[in-house]
Amino acid sequence: MAYGIKTMSSLFFIFLKLAISTFGGGMAMVPVLKCEAVENHKWLCEEEFIEMMVVTQSAPGVIAIKFAVYLGYRVAGLGGVFSALLGLSMPSVFIMILLAALISSGQGMETVDKFFFGVRPTVVALILGVGLNMGRNSMKSFFDFALFLFCLVLLVFFACHPLLVILIGALAGIARNKLGPKSEKEVIP
Repeated sequence: MAYGIKTMSSLFFIFLKLAISTFGGGMAMVPVLKCEAVENHKWLCEEEFIEMMVVTQSAPGVIAIKFAVYLGYRVAGLGGVFSALLGLSMPSVFIMILLAALISSGQGMETVDKFFFGVRPTVVALILGVGLNMGRNSMKSFFDFALFLFCLVLLVFFACHPLLVILIGALAGIARNKLGPKSEKEVIP
C-alpha cells in the first residue's frame, strides 16, 4: 500500500511536537495526541482512540513509543511507524545533549529545577483532564461506573499494582459479558 508523503510528514511532525512539548511521561501526551488524531486529522474516532489507549496500556514498554507505533501503523503502515518514531525520538536526543551541556557548565541544575517546578503541576492537570474526558466517554453503564470506583479504591487506598487492577478489570468485563444482561438497560445519562 502506498501512503502519501503528506500523511507521513504529518505523523513525523505530530510526534516531533509531542516529544518537544509534553513533559511527565507518555500519559501527558494523550490530550495533544487526541486533539491531533481525533479532532484535527480525523484518523481515529473517539471510540478508536479509547481502544488505542487500552491496547497501548496493556502491552509492555514505553507508552509514547507504543502510541507512535500504533498510530503510525494504523495511518500509514510501516512507513508511518518509521515517521512517527523518528519524530518522537529526535527531540529527546537533542534535549539530552543540551541538558548535559548545561549541567556540565555548572549552572544548569538550578535552571532545570526551576523549569520542572512549573511543569509538574501542569502535567498533573493534563493527565487528570484526559482521565476525566476518557471516563465521560467510556463509562456507559452502572457496571462501568462501579468497576471504575472499585479500581480507583484499589489503586489509591490499597496501592494495588496497576497490572493487577487491569487484570481485575479484564476479568470483570469477561464475567459481565458472559453472565450479565445482553442489552444496556442501565445506561448512565
